[in-house]
Amino acid sequence: MDICGFAAVDIPNNIAFHLNAIQTPKIKELSPTLTLLLYYCQIIKENHLYFKELTKYMIADNYLAKSEVVQALTSCGLHFISRLQDNAALFYLFKGEQSQT
Repeated sequence: MDICGFAAVDIPNNIAFHLNAIQTPKIKELSPTLTLLLYYCQIIKENHLYFKELTKYMIADNYLAKSEVVQALTSCGLHFISRLQDNAALFYLFKGEQSQT
């Protein structure tokens, strides 16, 4: 059994308050093209207004440190904080003219 859980963290008081937990269904029964990561993005988009009432920051473990999640959060006006995965490679996209050499 998997759940997608959310909590609000009160740093000065060193406590977290449980907000909600959504049991993860069998993803392939919902849609053959849906992945677990996209399902979590869908949950975030559905609840983003509720989250924004509390904070504009979302913190998650490194499983969610993927571009799909970052794009989903930023499109909702939220900021993402996470530890990157071990295989993360951060590169700046070169937008200049390519050389022919």
